[in-house]
Amino acid sequence: DEALKAPSTRPPQDITRALLQKALQESVVRNFGEVGAGNLFTGMTVKYYNPIASVFIARVSREWHTMFWSAITFIRQLKESEVVCRVLSVSNLSRSCSRAALFHVRDRVALVRKQLKLHEHAQKEKLDKEAAALEMSLCELEH
Repeated sequence: DEALKAPSTRPPQDITRALLQKALQESVVRNFGEVGAGNLFTGMTVKYYNPIASVFIARVSREWHTMFWSAITFIRQLKESEVVCRVLSVSNLSRSCSRAALFHVRDRVALVRKQLKLHEHAQKEKLDKEAAALEMSLCELEH
């Protein structure tokens, strides 16, 4: 399993698992051809995706995880938004990847809370909503 931060810039909230999987497939085909896509996608599944936290967890067969890792880093755009994808964790256990995603979301919550203290009242409401949504993501990951 691989826990990935996708993407580092704020994505549109309407990116779905299916759209993410399609972008992955296009990246693999473009960079590794049809054979690479066939090999990778016979055993790949997106186990978890949360657009608010910008995190997804994918299960990939061991022999193809480096191809997956490469393909994910080549994705630069989703729904006309610039994105940067990076790997947070690679592990044999889903639990380890979930833990890495959990730490990432906790860090995001702390960052948003810190920004809340620094910004004017007009932005506080928006940041407070984002923090609340991220905290709900934490609950989802913890269970």
